[in-house]
Amino acid sequence: MAYQIKRKSKIKERLELCDETGSVVLPIDVEINVDDIAKISNAQQVFIMAKDLIQKEPQSAKAQEAFGTAVIAIFAVLFGKENTDKIIAFYDGRYAEMLSDIMPFIEDVLLPKIKEASADYAQQIANAVRANKRRAWSGLFK
Repeated sequence: MAYQIKRKSKIKERLELCDETGSVVLPIDVEINVDDIAKISNAQQVFIMAKDLIQKEPQSAKAQEAFGTAVIAIFAVLFGKENTDKIIAFYDGRYAEMLSDIMPFIEDVLLPKIKEASADYAQQIANAVRANKRRAWSGLFK
């Protein structure tokens, strides 16, 4: 009998961008690894700071650029660079429309699954650390 290790499952979702008639024009398959959560958290923090800046200075070119960069960064982490480029092309550079359409998917679908996976991952790490402390060979790792 072999010792088996099963890889952790990825968060998998599909986002379908449709034309005016409702026909799917661009299907986007989203796959997020638990290890990507730190990158997502960092991109989320940058996005929050940029959002705060643009709310304070909506006419500022610097604020608009920072916000656009933050949106692209969070999309790239969640959807991948190639899919982000496809999304931008689909919206033909209309960032406000793109953001208002896609943010509900991120907030209502992806973020709850990311939070759940993050909590599960943290619990698994805590369990592994506790188990390692109880093992006789744990002194090897001191």
